[in-house]
Amino acid sequence: MDTATTSPRIATGTLEGPPSWRLLPAAPSDVERIAELRAVVMRPDLERLGRYDEVRVRQRLRDVFVPAHTWLIESEGAFAGCVTLRPLGDTAAVDAVPDSAAGTDPSDADAVPDTAADGDAGGDSGPRPENVHLPEHLLRTAGCYWLENFYLAPAHQGRGLGGAVLRHLLARTDGEGRAVRLDVLQGSSARRLYERHGFSLEREDPVDVYLVRPARV
Repeated sequence: MDTATTSPRIATGTLEGPPSWRLLPAAPSDVERIAELRAVVMRPDLERLGRYDEVRVRQRLRDVFVPAHTWLIESEGAFAGCVTLRPLGDTAAVDAVPDSAAGTDPSDADAVPDTAADGDAGGDSGPRPENVHLPEHLLRTAGCYWLENFYLAPAHQGRGLGGAVLRHLLARTDGEGRAVRLDVLQGSSARRLYERHGFSLEREDPVDVYLVRPARV
């Protein structure tokens, strides 16, 4: 997605009535509120896996935050979430461990994914060297997008907002003829959301499930 040619308000929508929503480009100053949102929405799944660390969960977002490829989700005038869609095969964009787009409110499979995969062991809260831990199959992949940091605040989940944003982003990538990849945690209910939108299994390991969606012409 070329931010140089993208309108500052790249999407607006109404989900058959309220809530209305729009995407706004993120700025470097947004990093702390996005990191805080990540900590809130990731906590249940990370605690389930025994991986939650209240410092590291925020620092990891800071380490991978790319404002040029990130948008804030605003719904009914309030900050509702965020999403990152960045090109793979661009070393400036693939700069850290992929921070999964994965997860959802376990009680609502239609909610936006809100739990990122945290595949390496805890206790490592510092910046990552370029491309460290990025799966080899992704390092060899060019011409597609990586979807990550897709979080909705709990108050905005379960209303169809996440699905609407996802469909908008996929319409854009389809228009460019480019596939989209992401990863979800093993056992995450988010996998069902993505599979409903055309994603399928590419590979998996004990922690992460990697999904891909080819472009639809």
